[in-house]
Amino acid sequence: MDETGCLKDAHFQNLQVDGVLSHSIKSPPWAWSTPNQFYDDFFNITMGTTEVKADALFSDKGWAATGTDTGGSISLATDQRGGVAIITNHAGGNNQTQLFAHKSFTMFAATAQQDITFKARFRTTSTANQHQSFFIGLTSNHAADFIADDTMITTVGTAQSTYGLMRAGPSGELVYRAYGQNDTTCRGDTGSGDALTDSVDATIHRWYVFTMTLTTAGGATSTHFAANYTLYDETAATPHTFTSATASPDLAFANQLCMGPAIIIKNGGSEAQVHEIDYIYCSQPR
Repeated sequence: MDETGCLKDAHFQNLQVDGVLSHSIKSPPWAWSTPNQFYDDFFNITMGTTEVKADALFSDKGWAATGTDTGGSISLATDQRGGVAIITNHAGGNNQTQLFAHKSFTMFAATAQQDITFKARFRTTSTANQHQSFFIGLTSNHAADFIADDTMITTVGTAQSTYGLMRAGPSGELVYRAYGQNDTTCRGDTGSGDALTDSVDATIHRWYVFTMTLTTAGGATSTHFAANYTLYDETAATPHTFTSATASPDLAFANQLCMGPAIIIKNGGSEAQVHEIDYIYCSQPR
């Protein structure tokens, strides 16, 4: 099975009710040991002023649109298999769309049963070298300007936990980077993160699959975890990776906050930015 909708058929077909994916599934007590999970294949999504309603499995409230500027829109693609959300940012410098899922995951202690796996498939359909910043991953930071105005990098100055894929583009940069922050410490280049192997640029209409694992295996000490990032270019059939397993503050269990899935788009110029998201999945054993 290919990456498009890779989870829906094999794992979730028994959760359909009258052909509609349920987003308010209640687990019986005997199922509480099942993983803490979030999955959205974007079969149905509408945008309001502060809320985005979606059939996100294992989340009964969809997404919050905190900090999103007016004028943006979310619609469903009609030319893609499965559900695909089209997120269009409002044109104009420093305009943004911010989506935060109502689900939390935390690297809270050095135990063997807490690894977090995050996966998403996405592409940009805007001219790639337009000035824009993009983040997809996990964060505790719901600030109105998750990506700062003008500088187009994340707002590192507050105590937050953020791990994911970042493209910081104040001058039309194209490079996707591995991002990690704990408390006020950001790994790599402040506000934009570390380069992936062989470097990988945003290319218009090209699908990418991003996989991230935060794991106790391979941590530098018993008080640190490891972060593994892979960005797979479907057109080139090439994986680009980054692994961090040092005893650095960004990988410490201490000061970690609850994080949820997030999608952030920020304009650096006056053109509207458009991204398509096929799915987002996150899981953590209980």
